[in-house]
Amino acid sequence: MRRVALPESWRAIVVADVDDPRAWFSEEELEAAPRLERRQLGWMLARIAAKELTSRSNVIVRSPSLSLSHSGAYGAAAIDERGVGIDIEVPREIDERAAHLFLTDDEEVELHRCTMQWRLIHFWAAKEAAWKRESDRYATLRQLPLRLLDTTPRGLRFDKVETFDAGELIVALTST
Repeated sequence: MRRVALPESWRAIVVADVDDPRAWFSEEELEAAPRLERRQLGWMLARIAAKELTSRSNVIVRSPSLSLSHSGAYGAAAIDERGVGIDIEVPREIDERAAHLFLTDDEEVELHRCTMQWRLIHFWAAKEAAWKRESDRYATLRQLPLRLLDTTPRGLRFDKVETFDAGELIVALTST
């Protein structure tokens, strides 16, 4: 198994290249897995990441909130006391005309000002991560407002979430 490098301050982990993912689970756990093989691998990878994260001795939280994500051959988990959202996305071409489906008008303006590679993926991942933490308050991604605060060398920092270009994928984690 390989861990994808993330910022040290993040209470999150992304895993890939897991040999025999089924070996991580009991028969009972596997019964809960999706039947479709493609979906099953993502389900397993996200839960393997969660098992790794919660077993690490330096991750100790009271009343933890756990968030899971998967994309392609990657699984991710994040943990925090105050609620958390994580999203991972393998970079791919997406027509920016689709931005209006999940970004507000103000966010679209910020998107078009941004010059970062994979900018739409950064905005999408940020929205997904923030929505995972706040889905009880917003019915859709478009309704959830994000304000872009800063661009960093490897990501974007919003008022509720930050993104990180890990090279092989974009990771978004809600900020506390």
